[in-house]
Amino acid sequence: MSKGQIIPKKGAGGALPHSALEALAVLNTIVDAAQEYAQVREAEQTKRDVIEAQKQVALAEIHARSELFLTYLDRSFDEREKNFENLFAALDKAMTDGGGNVAEILGSITTLAAASPFKDLHDPVQVRAALDDPDKVWDV
Repeated sequence: MSKGQIIPKKGAGGALPHSALEALAVLNTIVDAAQEYAQVREAEQTKRDVIEAQKQVALAEIHARSELFLTYLDRSFDEREKNFENLFAALDKAMTDGGGNVAEILGSITTLAAASPFKDLHDPVQVRAALDDPDKVWDV
C-alpha cells in the first residue's frame, strides 16, 4: 500500500466510511456532469438545427428572388425589344413618307436607349406584384 492511499472499509453497523462517501460524491459529480453535457449537447444541436433551417429559408428566398429578377429581365428586355422594333418601323415609315416626325421618333429611340431597364428593381415586392398582374403594361 502506498503512502496516502485510502482503502475503504465498512465501519460498525455497515456504515460507509468517510472515504467511500467521498467516492460516492465524486461519482455523483461525474454523473451530474455527464447529464449536464447531454443537456448542453442537445441544446446546441437544437441551435444548429434552427440555424440550418434558417439557412435553407434564406437560400430559398435568394433563389426565388433570383428567379424573379431573371423573369423581370426577360419581360423587360422583350418589351424593350418590341418598343425598339416599333420605333424603328415608325422611323422607316416616316423617312419613306417624308413625314415631319423623324426628329420626334429619333428622340424617342434615344430616350429609350438611355433608360435603364434596372431602374425599377429597387423594390422586389413591387416587381413581384407587377409580374403577377396579368393587366400590367410593361413600359420601358
